[in-house]
Formats: sequence, C-alpha cells, structure tokens
Amino acid sequence: MSLTELVNSVTTELNVTEVGAGRLITTLVKHIGKQDFTKSSFIKVGLSDKDIKFMINELQVRGYVDMEISYECRGGRYTSNDFPVTCENCGVMIKDSDHEHEYDFVYSFTNEFINEVQGYNKQKVFEYLHPDYVVNYYELKSKISTVVPFLGAGVSAPFGLPTWTGMLESFEGNVTRANLNYYRRLVSAGNVFEALTFLTSSSTSLTTEASIQKAIASKFANPNLNIPDEEHFMNELVNLDSPIYLTSNYDNILPNFFKGQRVNPILLNEVEDVRSLIDSAVNRVVHIHGYIDRPSTMIVTKKQYDELYTNEGYKAKLNAILAQRHLLFIGWSFADEYFSDLYSKLVSYVGGEHYMFIENPVMHQAQKFGQQNLKLIGLNIPVDDSGYSDKKVLVQAIKTVLDSMV
Repeated sequence: MSLTELVNSVTTELNVTEVGAGRLITTLVKHIGKQDFTKSSFIKVGLSDKDIKFMINELQVRGYVDMEISYECRGGRYTSNDFPVTCENCGVMIKDSDHEHEYDFVYSFTNEFINEVQGYNKQKVFEYLHPDYVVNYYELKSKISTVVPFLGAGVSAPFGLPTWTGMLESFEGNVTRANLNYYRRLVSAGNVFEALTFLTSSSTSLTTEASIQKAIASKFANPNLNIPDEEHFMNELVNLDSPIYLTSNYDNILPNFFKGQRVNPILLNEVEDVRSLIDSAVNRVVHIHGYIDRPSTMIVTKKQYDELYTNEGYKAKLNAILAQRHLLFIGWSFADEYFSDLYSKLVSYVGGEHYMFIENPVMHQAQKFGQQNLKLIGLNIPVDDSGYSDKKVLVQAIKTVLDSMV
C-alpha cells in the first residue's frame, strides 16, 4: 500500500482536500518524528476523537506504525506488544473493560513511513517550483534562520481584503470624470502613492491625507478570519519563527495566528531599541507604513512616502534590523511600480541578497531584479484563458514551499 492511498483515504473520510490530507500527515510526522506518541499527540493538531481513531487504524492497517501497550500495576510499569494482555505482575487479563489497570497505547512511526512522507513532500514542492529557480530555493532554505519575511498585500487578500490595485480602483467613484483616465493610468502602473496623492487634487471628497487615511482604514477593518486554513498561509509564516515580520500592509491579520503569545503591532519609526527587538524571544510584526488601528500613522501620499525614506533615523533602523539578514518578499507583484521603487530604496540602504516568491516569472524580470540582488523563487501556477493565475493554487504553492523550509 502506498502513501498516496492513505492520502486518498484521509481525503474521503475527513472531508478535506488532497492537499489538506497530505499536509495533515506531514504535520504529524514533522511534530512527532521518530519519538513514541499517544493519542494526545493527534489531539494537538486539532483532530476529533473519531478522526484520531480513524487515523490510527489507517496507519496500523497499512503498517505505518508500531504499537505497544504501556500499563501500571501495583507501582510497577510494564509494556507488551499484544492487546488484550495478561498482566506480568498480577496475572489479570487487561482489556478494554479493565478498570484495575491504568494503560495507554504507545505508537511510533516506522522508518518506511517517515521516508515515504519526506519523499511525498519533496515531490509536492517540485510540482510547484519552476525548474529554473530550484538553485535559489535551496539557497533560501539554507539561510532560512536569517530570513525576515516582508509581507505585501497578497498575503492578506485571501481574507477578503483588497490588494493595492483593488483598493485604488474602489476609489474611482471619488475621482472627478475629467481626471479619471489619468488616475486609472496611475493605478494600472501600480503607482500607489502617486495615485493616492492625485486623489487629493482630483476628488471632491478625499481632499486631505486624513480623509484618505480614514477611507483606507475602513476598507481594511473587517477581514474574514474564519476562512479554512487551506485558503491562507499565515500558519506557515508563523512556523518560520522569525523574530521580526516586516509588512507594508495596514491590516493586523498576522498577529491572530501566533499561538500562546500576544503579538501587538509596532511601527518601525517608533522603535527605540532595535537591537533588543531583534534579540527578543517574542515574535514582532513591524509595520513600515502604519496600520489601521492608528490611521494617522498610515503613509498614504507621495510626500509622506518620500519624507519617510529620506529620514536618516528611519534608514538607520532598517539597517540595524536587516544587517546580516535576508528579506523574503511574499505577496508582492513585479508589475507594481510601488514594489520596484520600494525595493530599490531598501537595497540601497541595506544591500545584501534577498528573495521573492513570484508566480510564473518571466526571464527578463528575473534578470532585471537579479542585478539588484533579488533572487526569485519561481512558482508554476496555472492561468486561465484571460491570463489570470489561479490564486487558490498559488496559496497552496506558497504553503507547500514555506512548510518545506522548516
């Protein structure tokens, strides 16, 4: 029997996708490894009693686990590979209805199973990775402990929040008809802050920085945090366990996925002691352009943007955070002038080699950014007849690749 058959069985019985079934099996192996485990280990990954019984039975039937019973009798502890079993100490038969002995079933994954899961995961990673960028993938993986994720709008889009383009397009109704075509050209080029600045002179309602900040904050205020895990990759980001997660996003979605700790958003330009931030055992989400809980901190115009990146103190903080570290850009688009300009500014301050997940990369783009020390992790994502990529597959690809990094 093959691992594929187990995946198919889990898919049917637990009513999850094939990808979800594979990830569940992978998670169990990754967290347990070669250690002995009990049923409680499965509870920790969110399985119900019914699902646990099914999973353990499937693993036993397929020969993927070894099992023994561990029991106590009059202060002594004994083990056996059989059940029911006659107690070595008192001679009583231990079985399901036994109330005189405390016992538990102890399992361990076979080496064959662990190897099959590792092979299965490697196969899935390479189904998504573009072959021309595999070298970059391995290089990134070797440096993952020194990587700082830098999150763009695409990270939050699965939760129902707009991308930069979507946000700007939603403001078209605020632009006077005489200025609409020029505004659309700015949006199409991905000139985020120029488009927002243009609003102040081409709108009868959004005429100040404060009014734009308020309007943007309202659009990012209500993400849908109840979407299934298979539709986002926040958990995989958290598993990277970076001390710092940089983001240009205004929302506060990521802190909701850190378990066992309260992660409050902070502003880079308000950090006083950067060294202690880096050395802290606590994960921090650092906003570089403000966030919605404090609309007045949000960078929304070209003037604010330029002032921020010509501030020597701000540049010094970026340098302190990123010294000897590598950025991993996730949720960004090559097509946006916003990204091109932001990356050029950052690399001029901090130098170093950095990485970026990108769907269906084009060679001339890779070479252009490669000259600026940005190495691509190219992902093969299917596109429809209109040229739009499948965002659900993109999420699965990023989940799979991130998961393989740790």
